[in-house]
Formats: sequence, C-alpha cells, structure tokens
Amino acid sequence: MNDRFEKRKSQLIPALAVVGTITAIATVNKITVKPASKFIRLLFNGVYPGPKNYDEIKKRTVVIKDINYGSAIENGIMDINMPLDNLNRKKPLIVLLHGGGFIGGSKEATAEYARTLASYGYIVANVDYAFAPEHTYPTPIIQVSKAISYLKENSEMFNIDINNIFIAGGSAGAQIASQIAAIQTNKKLSDIMGIAPVLTRDEIKGVILFCGLYNMNNVSETGFPGIKEYLWAYTGEKDFKNYKRLDEISTVKHITEEYPPTFITAGDMDKLQSQSKELVEVLKDNRVSYTSIFFNDKRLLHQYQFMLWTKEALNTLEKVIEFIDNKVEIM
Repeated sequence: MNDRFEKRKSQLIPALAVVGTITAIATVNKITVKPASKFIRLLFNGVYPGPKNYDEIKKRTVVIKDINYGSAIENGIMDINMPLDNLNRKKPLIVLLHGGGFIGGSKEATAEYARTLASYGYIVANVDYAFAPEHTYPTPIIQVSKAISYLKENSEMFNIDINNIFIAGGSAGAQIASQIAAIQTNKKLSDIMGIAPVLTRDEIKGVILFCGLYNMNNVSETGFPGIKEYLWAYTGEKDFKNYKRLDEISTVKHITEEYPPTFITAGDMDKLQSQSKELVEVLKDNRVSYTSIFFNDKRLLHQYQFMLWTKEALNTLEKVIEFIDNKVEIM
C-alpha cells in the first residue's frame, strides 16, 4: 500500500472518530448553532483516498477544476472529471454531491472517488454548495438545480449525453440528491417548493444514494451524532421538527411511481441505516425499481462506500458501475 494512500487514510480516520465527541460538546451550548457549526465544520476537511491503483486512474482521466456554475451564492463551483478515451464521444453524466451535515464538507473530500468513477467512462461533476447556518434550506437545492442546468446548457462542451444523467450523493449529499430527483418527478413537490424541474423523466436515469437521511420526522431517533445540530443549522429552527417546510426535506413523503431507479446503501454500523431501509420500503410500495446493499456483522461505518481500502467499498463500487451501465440507454 503506497504512502499517499496511508497518509490520506490516517487523516480521515481520526476525524471520523472524534465527530461524536465534538458534537456532544456542541449540544452543551444551545444559545446559537453558529459556533458549534463552525467548530464541527473543521472535521469535514478529510479526503477519502482513491483505490490502490489511483495513480493509474489519474493517467486515464482529466479534471477541470473549480468551474463556476453560475450560482449567485458562495461555493457555487464544481469539478468536471472526464475519461481520456473517446474524448469526442458523448458520455453519461453523474452529478456527485458530497456530505458534511449540511454545514461543511467539500468536493475535495470526494475528489478521488469522483475521478475513479470517471475512469469507468462517465463524466462526473463533483459539486460544491453553500453551508448552513449561513445559508439555510433550500439553498443547496437551488444551487444543485443551477449546476444541473449549467451542465445541460454546456453539454456539448463537456461531451455529456443529457439523456443519461444520474444524481448521486453521500450522507447530507444523499438527502439533497434524493430530493432533487423527487422535484424532477413529483409536480406537487415542485409546485410547493417553487423550484421547477431541470430534467425530464427521460433524462434522469437513476439516483445513487449513500448513507443518507430521508425522514426528518424520525431521524433524530436514530441517535446519529450531531443530527439535531445539523438540522437546526439547516432549517434555522432550534426545534427543527416545528419547521414549517420540514416535510419537503423528507423524501419518503414524495416518492411516486415516476421516481427514478434507485441504488441505495448504508453501513451496518451507520446509525442512519434505518433511514435507507425505510426509503427502500417506500420505493417498494410505489413500484420503483431499486438496488439495495445492506450488511450484517461487517462493522461498516457511515460513508463506508468511500473507504476504498475495504473490500466492501470496492464491491459496492462495482455494483454502482453495474447499476449505471444497466440503466444507460445507448443512442
């Protein structure tokens, strides 16, 4: 195992280990969520290392960094990851949204994962968005919609096949991705939010959800570290369950038969796993095609899928690729 891989791994693991401690400290001071948010935000600066062959992956891909996608709000940038083979051929697009509890994180955390995905023949847009509590809900939804519009408008420049688009995300990014997909396929939700769809049902071929949260009415009961602080910051309401728009954020309430095919997974030691399993049941009830991966006795943490030094993460990556390839429509 190379030094780069071990260094990145050593940077990530301590951050994961102390999240619970820091969020416990944050709960002591409930006068304002801003100091706690800024403190916790520092923990989301880790980078998930790519697989052992990442040096080879870099030779087969190229990244265009920090593209401004036209948002008037801060952090409105993204990286475009592209495979070097068949540069002039249009390719499926994956829009990847990082996690960070709505208050932190960065596209840099998922940069190597995004480039790894691109090596399989896709265009991967690794998207940043603004943080709470400075920018509350629905700011990320508005920004990601803008990013997708930008990608469609510039599809020729990046050789994007707009008829094969996938929305993916991890943790808070999974919640955002799931809601973006619902807006495209549920007119009632779109109308309530006042956010128009930016994709047709034929253009969005799938949703890829890693370790997310999908029901805000019971998510605090999971015991996920810091969840109350995260949602306080995101909604602007200390008692977030009283937030008047809370139901909009609960994707389980907005699934219809038109919802895109879904890939969903969570680690068995992730306290949010129950949220993914609940969403699966709603997908079943609405006859939505889905692929799910869950585990028993593997001790897999939150965001395990990005930990590509484990065989389970590598196996899930293979299943993600299989899911995408099975949904892509060849022109």
